[in-house]
Amino acid sequence: MILFTLSLFFHVAFASASGGGHHEAGIPTMVFYQAINVTIFFGILFWASKDKVRSVFQQRLAEFHRLAQETEKARKDLEYKKSDLQRRSDQLKTTQQQSLNEAQVEAEKLYKDEIEKSQKTAQKIAKDADAQVLADTQKTIEKLRLEALEMSVGAAEQLLGAVENSDKQKITQRVQQRIEGAVL
Repeated sequence: MILFTLSLFFHVAFASASGGGHHEAGIPTMVFYQAINVTIFFGILFWASKDKVRSVFQQRLAEFHRLAQETEKARKDLEYKKSDLQRRSDQLKTTQQQSLNEAQVEAEKLYKDEIEKSQKTAQKIAKDADAQVLADTQKTIEKLRLEALEMSVGAAEQLLGAVENSDKQKITQRVQQRIEGAVL
């Protein structure tokens, strides 16, 4: 088809060129024929290539729409990821603050528990020390009483050695009564 159009174009062009050499007023016929030939040429060229050109532009349009959809999808994915990261960041900040508050409360509780244990231990040690001091004091008092008693008995025996037997018995009974009264 294209060859036919080209041959027609060249045929008309050669026929016009051999037209004689006179010039007419207005548009020369050769220009007129050349315009017709160019119009026919472009008409045939358009008619022959319109499907190919249309398919090329349709493919380009389809590719553009596909790329636009992919771009929109990628934009939405990025926006979702951004919002998800923002949400996670906010959640981590909240969790961090909660964890810090919980750790502080737990530390204060442990501190109070340790103080309470220390106070109980100190009170027990003081109580045990008081009981030991009291027991030692009682033992010492008892020991001193026995020593005082032995010394009293020894002094009484020396005094009684000089006194007679009947008086000895009376003095011994009195001393025993006083000792028993003092011990009880």
